[in-house]
Amino acid sequence: MKSDMLTILLVRHGMTKNNTEGRFCGITDYVLTEEGKEKLRAMVAAHPYPVPEVIYTSPATRCIETLQICFPGMDYEVVEDLHELDFGEFEEKTTDDLWAIQEYYQRWMKQDPTFAFPGGELIGHVGERASKALMEITRRSFEEGRTCIAVVTHSIVMGQFFRRIFRKLPDSPNAHFVGNGMGLLLTVEAKDLDDEKPFVCREILPKGAPLPDLTNNPYYKYKKA
Repeated sequence: MKSDMLTILLVRHGMTKNNTEGRFCGITDYVLTEEGKEKLRAMVAAHPYPVPEVIYTSPATRCIETLQICFPGMDYEVVEDLHELDFGEFEEKTTDDLWAIQEYYQRWMKQDPTFAFPGGELIGHVGERASKALMEITRRSFEEGRTCIAVVTHSIVMGQFFRRIFRKLPDSPNAHFVGNGMGLLLTVEAKDLDDEKPFVCREILPKGAPLPDLTNNPYYKYKKA
């Protein structure tokens, strides 16, 4: 039986070494730190995610480790186009390195779709491939009669979703800059699938979990500079 409404648990991977150091990590296959795993286990023990019927994930190890903690024992399907931006020569550079090159910084902060770090992937290409992948997952889920699925991916991918296919976001900076291991609850109606922006973001997940303080976050510190 087909459903008229689908809930999507959109989850960002847990904490890696690069996250703690404020380094850009795209195609490098980092794992979660032990601290990151412990924090994630504690969070979902106190504030569990809803249980999805099926899980789709980026191929990155950090995403697979995250789903295994958030949704233990569940099978998952890897979707290649959910992988993170390729930062090219800026892979593993810091936010301070970015700030030092103002041309890069300005275009990055605007998420200019025609911008790519040297040797890297166009921001616009990330949005195109990942949004197409999410739409394909969504259509397939409706065809299979699903009502709740999970998608585990990365911060830049999620940011591109905000700009391209989300109709509405909660009024919180934490919704625009989702903490490690946290996510967003989306809903989409079958009748809206052909709309340009069919997804509605309802709330930050897991429900009731403390929101991270962005004050000293190394990725966030230049946003208001």
